[in-house]
Amino acid sequence: MIDKTLVHYEIISQLGKGGMGEVYRAKDQKLGRDVAIKVLPEEFARDPERIARFEREAKLLASLNHPNIAAIHGLEESDGIHFLVLELVEGDTLADQLKSGSIPSEESLKLALQVAEALEAAHEKGVIHRDLKPANIKVTPDGKYFAYSTLKGLYLRSIDEGGTRLIAGTEGETRQPFFSPDGKWIGYVSTAEGVEGSLKKVLVGGGAPVTICATSRSSGGYFWTPDNRIIQGFGVNIRSVSADGGEWKTLSEEKSFGLLGAPQLLPDGDSVLFIVGTATPQKVMMLSLKSGKSRELFEGGCARYIKTGHIVYGLGNNLYARPFDAGTLKVTGGPIPIVQGVANISFVWHYDVSDTGVLVYIPEISAARRYALVWVDQKGEGEPLSAAPGDYRTPRISPDGKRLAITVGAGGKGDIWIWDIVRETMTPSTFSGDSEAALWTPDGRRIVYRSTRDGTLANIYWKAADGTGVEERLRSTFNSWNMPWSWSADGTALVLVESDLFQSRISNIGSGFL
Repeated sequence: MIDKTLVHYEIISQLGKGGMGEVYRAKDQKLGRDVAIKVLPEEFARDPERIARFEREAKLLASLNHPNIAAIHGLEESDGIHFLVLELVEGDTLADQLKSGSIPSEESLKLALQVAEALEAAHEKGVIHRDLKPANIKVTPDGKYFAYSTLKGLYLRSIDEGGTRLIAGTEGETRQPFFSPDGKWIGYVSTAEGVEGSLKKVLVGGGAPVTICATSRSSGGYFWTPDNRIIQGFGVNIRSVSADGGEWKTLSEEKSFGLLGAPQLLPDGDSVLFIVGTATPQKVMMLSLKSGKSRELFEGGCARYIKTGHIVYGLGNNLYARPFDAGTLKVTGGPIPIVQGVANISFVWHYDVSDTGVLVYIPEISAARRYALVWVDQKGEGEPLSAAPGDYRTPRISPDGKRLAITVGAGGKGDIWIWDIVRETMTPSTFSGDSEAALWTPDGRRIVYRSTRDGTLANIYWKAADGTGVEERLRSTFNSWNMPWSWSADGTALVLVESDLFQSRISNIGSGFL
């Protein structure tokens, strides 16, 4: 069989042999990719019952779609030779790895989990594997990859190995890459032909890209659903198209919310998570495709649900997670800080997270200007704190000297975080993404800070320093920029500095502005 061509598949080498056929490595001459060819033995090819069994195997494989199950590309016949065209899975078999010695327990658990998930997916389709053994399990050399777009093409980087390569066939300007559910394809927007934009897909291993349909070069993001559709936030619409090609179909229109983006189909197959708004604060919403009804979950942007039972989202230049029950479709807990200093350009947070919780992100643009927190004594000698460097501004020490309130994030997009000097921990106190310049109350229980939300130039709020409870607005103005500066001795009057008047004003907590 070596060097023989079946249809448009050139046989390169033999990979294995079993009771139901021989397996070869072959080159798909049409798409320029390597595949596995499983050939039915010649003596079986004359037996109608064997051929029928071979065809049943092909149909069973075609009904499965899972990242841990090898995919089938086709069932072919050439000059009386019947064969399956299968995904070529690189790497050693588990049996080969075991010959070199035992596998560490942590790695064994990972492998066992993936095998269990693959079997569960097969059983749900009524498929039972009757010959499960180490020799039938491939351990791929792949690393949990991430893709990113450039003006020169689409690049793939291995998280484990750190290598980066251009995906062949994607040369030219690319935008907004996203993976198929099985991780074998990458969808992206190409403007290489000079048109407004083409939605394309390409195999992770490279090859000839497949054009799906026309699209906008600027859009609200894409998501590849398990039933092989691609959904997109487009203006005030959520629309979808088959990943195999076709025309866009509008799923829902949300005119009352303005521009929307970052759509994601949740596990129930009906609810879509998305965000609305082009200014702070954006809102994380959920829409039922069946009823057309939507509801707000919380404030935030670029939200993603992951199978750990959380929604990851951005606020300011930071990422947070909230517990979310995919069964009841309800948020079940408050925000949990994840990462500080994530790039946020035009209210798009540049990050992604896998279902297993692996997070990749681009540091904020101002990250090159990162500062260390340092104690300085009266002699001018400094001692760094153990907090990681960040985009820190306006530090204020608490009255008891044990905590530090500090703005984290670029101007106008920050939040107030509290550094516990004794415990050496950093926790958020505000979550709006537009708070800065904190001032402790004399008793150390609250912080006062300014915010630019709601289109004003200077709201003054206060809330509990530990981040609990609701915030209360003390003052707002459309005409000036002001900042909390200091307290009176009895703690009832707050001095504000207003920059346009170049003078201070005194605000009494009990009776308002004086």
